[in-house]
Amino acid sequence: MQHICQSMLIKACPNCGSDALRPFLTCKHKGQAIDYASCGYCGLIFQNPTATEAEWAEFYRESYRTIYNQQTKPTLQEEALQLARAKVYLEFIRPQSTRPVSSHLDVGCSMGILLQACQSFFGVVRSNGVDPGQAYRDYCKEHGLACWESVAMLPADLRYDLITLCHVLEHVNQPVNFLRNLVSCHLADDGLIFIEVPNVRGGFAMEIAHPFCFSQKTLQDTCALAGLEILRIYLHGRPKSESPTDHRYIAVIARRSRAGKIAHAVAPASYMFKATAKLALWHGMTHESWPLFMLKYPVRVLKYGFSPKVQH
Repeated sequence: MQHICQSMLIKACPNCGSDALRPFLTCKHKGQAIDYASCGYCGLIFQNPTATEAEWAEFYRESYRTIYNQQTKPTLQEEALQLARAKVYLEFIRPQSTRPVSSHLDVGCSMGILLQACQSFFGVVRSNGVDPGQAYRDYCKEHGLACWESVAMLPADLRYDLITLCHVLEHVNQPVNFLRNLVSCHLADDGLIFIEVPNVRGGFAMEIAHPFCFSQKTLQDTCALAGLEILRIYLHGRPKSESPTDHRYIAVIARRSRAGKIAHAVAPASYMFKATAKLALWHGMTHESWPLFMLKYPVRVLKYGFSPKVQH
């Protein structure tokens, strides 16, 4: 089992281009120490140093599933989680889908559960998936689903009414360019794109395979820079938690910007946003009201010190 090599030092924020980078936190996940930096301008949090494109590709081919699942083949636990997630995602997507959805691309499709759910729910007739794992692509093909190893391998002339990226964007080395290319090459003119990522301000985002950790603000920035107009944002913890104050995930539904406009700059993060960034890493903060959090704050400082520890 091989961990990811982190040989590339980032000198400018991948979103806004600022060179005002600062060390944010060093944590350990799956036995490997990971250094995260934050942008002093827009607030984006990302691994620095990180891996190159070639190193990430090798990691996903050879090590990712083994490190996370202790095996390379699909598991019953994965299937159960994906079935539960697919139900939640359809609840989010359905109200925003005002036209027939006849084609669907799921990037990071894993076992193809969401592809199958959309076939049943929307009557999708053309379902395609992308997943780097050979065993998962084989599983999809055994269930009648077309699946490619990467977005670059997709037929260039195919466009989709719906594109989904569920827990994918945090794994991508250049999320703005990745989204921009995906939208320009594969999203239908009036199609929808659904994205879900872990919420770093819920303290659940820092992992060996997550070069980026998004907040609501930085995910909105990324979408705008990729030429997307967000229709709806959901902060939630489902299916793992039904609590209305659990905001461990950020989900957005977006479409191409109606004006065809791609943002070339983003707004600076507020002082309060940057000042509370590390506090948000404490497990439980987003499940509590601010008065309750402040009552518990002295106890947490005594237990963890002034720098919160990321729990894995």
